[in-house]
Amino acid sequence: MTHIKRACLIPAILVFSVAPAPLQLAAGPPIGDWKTVNLGAVLNSEYHEAFSTVTADERTIYFASNRPGGYGRSHRDSPWQLASYDIYVAHRSQKNASWGTPTLLGPNINTSASEHSVSISPDGHYMYFASDRPGGCGGMDIYVSYRRNRHDDHGWGTPVNLGCKVNSPYIDSCPIYHVDKKGLARLFFAQSNLDGPPPDLPTQLSSLDFVVSKHNRYRNTFGVPETLPLSTEYQDSHLDPVNGYIWGQYPMGFGQGDIWLSLKRKGVFTNPINLGPDVNTEYEEQIPTASRNGTRLYYASDRPGGFGGVDLYMSKLRKQCHRDSDSDSDSDSDSSSLRRCW
Repeated sequence: MTHIKRACLIPAILVFSVAPAPLQLAAGPPIGDWKTVNLGAVLNSEYHEAFSTVTADERTIYFASNRPGGYGRSHRDSPWQLASYDIYVAHRSQKNASWGTPTLLGPNINTSASEHSVSISPDGHYMYFASDRPGGCGGMDIYVSYRRNRHDDHGWGTPVNLGCKVNSPYIDSCPIYHVDKKGLARLFFAQSNLDGPPPDLPTQLSSLDFVVSKHNRYRNTFGVPETLPLSTEYQDSHLDPVNGYIWGQYPMGFGQGDIWLSLKRKGVFTNPINLGPDVNTEYEEQIPTASRNGTRLYYASDRPGGFGGVDLYMSKLRKQCHRDSDSDSDSDSDSSSLRRCW
């Protein structure tokens, strides 16, 4: 049976040097010794909580849910891939504190359609996200909203579609806005690599590639997206741009979609290695967001034992990590915060 995903991508690093040869996937050895915990009933419900993003200080989490009380359709038994999501945000005082009660973002952001996959700009003023609301260029488009006060969860203005130069007639999803140390700004996201009339949803999802669009911040314009060499023949759903964590539905995995790690050596991302059974299950694990040093991993899973369909989880490395001995420098292109744990 075909496993249908409303796929999400957080693609590649700003300076990407990858050989054009097809990637070779490895099932092991597992990387690291991880302790996994459910993030609890404050964030999770009996409905779906998915497409989460945690800020670099680990004090704010954005996620999507189809729980009652939102603007979209709420069906507890809907397949999580096809649910109608709203965007929520929750805060905590420090990274080891308990999460506060989630807040539903208002009608400027959420609609009766589906909204998910938030990326906040480094200055905290802009939010990029994906939505299949009417009036876009395709089935799922990328939008941006501005707020004057970066601490005001209800201050987001009317979202603007990034336009059909950036968005395709198919699926454009899971944007990540990144500014490197030289001030170069780029938008990374997933885009269906197709031509002609839109095919069925499974075909669109299976064709997703990693793409990047340059942002001219002075003119506030985005360039035509370029496909990144790390894209594979399989379903590439997400890549952590700093630490190299990947969500992919690849062969040799444990389940439907797994979390993998692509170690970076001398400016080149290597073949993805599965994180192993401490993190992955026979079910779906999706959209990893890592702490600054890569040792705490936030993601969603529909494994048994949670509060509902898809829940939010965190895995922490119990083993001390060390810097990859082949790492060149502390530049953005060399992912200095990437740690290698065996």
